Amino acid sequence: MLENQTVGDLTKSLFFYMIEIRIRIYEKGGGSMDRFTFFRLLGEAVYRIDSAYDVFSKNAGIKANMLWLLSALNDGQKHTQSQICWDWNYPRTTVNTLDTK
Repeated sequence: MLENQTVGDLTKSLFFYMIEIRIRIYEKGGGSMDRFTFFRLLGEAVYRIDSAYDVFSKNAGIKANMLWLLSALNDGQKHTQSQICWDWNYPRTTVNTLDTK
């Protein structure tokens, strides 16, 4: 489903999805949403973001793990491999392998 979309299409899709979430929250009383609905919407949003990273990484010709790592490093701070593993819940072997590339 999402694999056939371009990055631009996927960005638009994510944008409209976020608007849809805001509308649902507004319809539920401006923020008083039951836990099930909240976590369902959160899960859907996380899935769509993860899919966007997959599509973007394929279009860029890099592995998705590398794109996530680059995102983690893109905050202007210094990071150790241990810190990245802890903050992003990555296995040490994954970070070490990506670091050597």
